[in-house]
Amino acid sequence: MLIEYSPFLEMVASLHVLQDPEHHLGRLNWARETEALLSHALKTGKINLF
Repeated sequence: MLIEYSPFLEMVASLHVLQDPEHHLGRLNWARETEALLSHALKTGKINLF
């Protein structure tokens, strides 16, 4: 069995934890610290790409 690291799946898992941190108690501090670093646009989902 070959197991490879996937940056994409790591990102998806991280976004899942940020979306519902109370569900992942082992990552709660990380989620709170990371959320504090996010810009207001990212927190609210109001990102203007163009």
